[in-house]
Parts: sequence; structure tokens; C-alpha cells
Amino acid sequence: MPLCPSSQPTSYSLSPYSGSWTYSEASHLLRRTTFGPSKQQIENAINDGVFLTVENLIQITTIEDPLTWETLEAVAPFGTTWVNSLLPIDPVLADETEAARRNSMRSWFGKRINSEQLNSPSITEKMCFFWHNHFSTRLVNDHRISYDYYSLLKTFALGNFRELIKQMTIDCNMLKFLNNDSNTKNSPNENFARELLELYTIGKGLQIGPGDYSNYTEDDVAAAARILTGWKVRENLSTTTHPYSEYQASHHDTNDKQLSYHFNNAIVTNNEDSEYEDYINIIFQQPETANFICRKLYQYFVNFEITNDVETQVISQMAQTLVSNNWEVKPVVKQLLRSEHFYDVNLIGSNIKSPYEFIFSMLNPTFSMPDFGLEGDHVVWRSLYYRCRAEDQDYLYPPSVSGWPVYYQEPSFMRLWLNADTLADRFDAISDLTTGNGIGSNYNGSTYKIKLNALVFLDSLSVPADGVQVINDLCNLFFPKDIDQAKKDILLDILTNGLPLFEWTIEYGEYQLNPGDPNYADPIRTRIELVLKELFMFPEFQTV
Repeated sequence: MPLCPSSQPTSYSLSPYSGSWTYSEASHLLRRTTFGPSKQQIENAINDGVFLTVENLIQITTIEDPLTWETLEAVAPFGTTWVNSLLPIDPVLADETEAARRNSMRSWFGKRINSEQLNSPSITEKMCFFWHNHFSTRLVNDHRISYDYYSLLKTFALGNFRELIKQMTIDCNMLKFLNNDSNTKNSPNENFARELLELYTIGKGLQIGPGDYSNYTEDDVAAAARILTGWKVRENLSTTTHPYSEYQASHHDTNDKQLSYHFNNAIVTNNEDSEYEDYINIIFQQPETANFICRKLYQYFVNFEITNDVETQVISQMAQTLVSNNWEVKPVVKQLLRSEHFYDVNLIGSNIKSPYEFIFSMLNPTFSMPDFGLEGDHVVWRSLYYRCRAEDQDYLYPPSVSGWPVYYQEPSFMRLWLNADTLADRFDAISDLTTGNGIGSNYNGSTYKIKLNALVFLDSLSVPADGVQVINDLCNLFFPKDIDQAKKDILLDILTNGLPLFEWTIEYGEYQLNPGDPNYADPIRTRIELVLKELFMFPEFQTV
């Protein structure tokens, strides 16, 4: 069930949404599709309406390549990308260069997510993370290969699911991660063959007999391993050539492969380097493949619980849309985000924020990066990466081949983001970003730290001089649903320091007349930082 169900029955209609389009609905859409909308972005969405907002969200944005910002990088110059660079011949320098590229990728993701506050909101980063969790691979020892993997996720963020599966099957990072580059006719390796069925395409289902599940058999896994033989990763860690995948006919099993009754007893014959595509085409002829990926999209964007009503009325329609559009994902996501069901009041605020959603939903509406320069910016972004990792979301290193447990482990699902340790880490981050010394670190003799831009943020609210309106603006921006008046009163009391409301109006007016004078600015900054600190610690802020 949703975390905060209402007494109203849930609508399961995927018909285009025709209800009221207010701050609540617009902010719900942006919270689910980005990592924290700003007040201005929400207001723009209200003005644009639901259909234009969704249309804008599903435009995939351009992503700048990761850049060199550490002196350990021995090949690509400072400020340039290393993704097509070679590795140094000296093994010590090569190791240092790989370490620098790993840090470059860590900071790269923070920069990508933070850039949402600078550009028009886009679903790009949310979709990239969706696919990263779906194809849950870790970085390998050549980061050029890993970059190619993430580039593939971005290219197909809302693209063709079947083609993405085909490309991922021969992706170097995947070949190495699940050992399919060592899968040969004389020594079949079933690792990737199993996950292709269980995790990536059709799903396992329930066990219905010995070695037999709802959607495939163990014999299907063995046959798939033979089908997928012959692919190798070439030039890994090369000092002369960019790595690539290559089909080697001498390692491929050329015999016929018999599939089970789950696949209509199809026989896959030898087709050399295209045989894996023939097999994938067979998988995609099965209706359950569309249902499987649509369930995952639903759980990611709407709610973790798949009830019978959701299965029969929502998932089935999403799957029909996917198949009728030749496996293009964009029409499915567009249909879902524009639907009556998506905006049902029972589903708003029904999920728990992931660590990245939590951190950046504080930052994106309230912060702009100071002019630290390339090095300083990346130090900060890397620090944010480590904060999210401490809260159990290590973007580059999923905990298992199944991804993060919050997306599949019943019955807790997204509640698993919260425990004694991660809550303590979240509260530490709140303190650091509001009343503390900021998040960041020392690097090369300089200190690079960030906090919320409290005064700039306050000035952007609708009526900063009106204490009641300030609290209402904050609650609308940061909470998916309205909160109790008692909690609003707590926040208002912090804002006014327990004084009458008119005192806040007077103090803010004096600050406006003397914005550069710390005697007037500092008390205002302190009050709004304390309010935000308290607000971010409310349980309601943990929901999305």
C-alpha cells in the first residue's frame, strides 16, 4: 500500500489526466522524474500544463563527457575528456590514471544531476539510473569501457528496449562483468545467459517444477549460454587502442540449440555473430517480456506495490503500448506520466527518497555552484557522491547483480533506504548543508565546500517579508502533501525566533535595505537555515 493512503478509491485509468493542474500535481511530476525541482521549475510546469511539461521532460539532454581534473591523469590534459584516450605504458602511471578516471566518473554523476537546476527539467538522469539499476554492473578495471556502458544507457534512455538488450549483450563492460567474454563452446559460462532471462528481459517467475519456472527452464539457460558463445573483449587496458568487443568464430558453438516449451520449442541455428540477436528476438516474442519491464518502470516512477488492480489495469496497458510501438520506451513513459493514475492522490508522496533524491532535493532548489573552478567543482561533486554512498547508494557499484534491494525486496521495498545508520547520515548531511560548515573537502591545499544559498533562496520566495507565506512556500516546495498546522507553527516559531510576526517583516525589510551588511543579513540567514534544517528532518521530507 502507499505510505500515506487517503480514504478515496484509487483510479487505475491510463487515460490522459483531466483533473486540476496545481502546484501539488506539477511538483509531484517533477519530483518523480528529476532529482529535486526548483520553485521556478514547478511554476513553469504549472504554466505549461501537464501535456507540454511531460513532452519537455522526455526530451533527452546532452551530457558532457567526464573531464580530467586530477594530476594523477597521465594522458588527457587538465579540463579535457579522457574517454577516448590511451593508457600510459608505465604500469604505475596506468594505475594512477585509472584512479583519476574513477574519481572523474564519481564527480561526473554529481555534475549531471546538479545541472538539472540550470537547464530545463529532464527525465534523462532518472532514466539513466533506472537502466543502471536494471543492468546492474559495476565499474571494470578500464574506465573507458565503463564510460561506454554509461553512454549506452544514456543513448537508449527512452529508446528501443529490444535494441538496448542487443547492444548490452555485447557491451564490453557487461561482457567482463558477467563473464560472457570467457563463454566458449568448450567451456560454457551461464552467468550472463541466466541474468539475461531472470533480470533483464522476461523474469524468472515462480518455480513450477524441477528446473522449471514460470517463464523459462534451466535447459533454456544452458542453451542460451551456448548461443552467446564467441564474444570477447579486445584491447582491455590497451596503451594503443580503444577497447572493443569482437566475435571470434572459433569459440562459438555452431550446433543447433533447442529451447523449451516456454519459447514454443524454438530451435536456434548457427548464425555466427548474429545468432545472439536471433535468440533475443525470440525472447521478445513472449508477452511476459513486455509485462516484466513495464512492472519495473511502474515501480520506479509510481509505486513499489503491484496489486492485482495495477497488474490487470495498468501494467497490461503499458505492455500493450510498448509492443504496439515496437518496443520503444518513450511512448510508455509518456502514457504513464500523463495518466489519471499517476496523479491519483493515494500515490503522491507514496515513495521514500533515494539518497540522491534526498541530497539533491535539498540542493537543486536552493543552491548554485560557486565559481570554484574545474578542480573545486569536481571536489564538491565527488564529496556528494561519497555522501550518497554512505547512505547506501553507490552509483557506480550496485550491491549485487540484482541492483539495489529497495527495488525488488518485498515487503519493505523503498523503506530499506531508511535505517539507524542511513538516517544518521541523512541528518548529518542536513546539518552540514544548513547550519554547519558545508559538504566538500580539502584538495591541493584549498578547501572546497558548499552550503545552501539561504539568502538567495529566501529572496526568491513569493513574499519573503511575510513569515506565514514563507512557511507555506517552503512546505509546498519540499513536501509532496500538506502537513499538519502544528508542524507549520513549529517552523514559523523558528523563523520568527518566537517573536510576533511583524518583527520578521521589520527585520527582513532592514536586510533588504542593507543586503551587504552582516549585521542585518546574518540574522536573517541564520533563521532561514534553522527553518530548513528542521524542515528537512521532518519525516514528510523523506517521501516523494
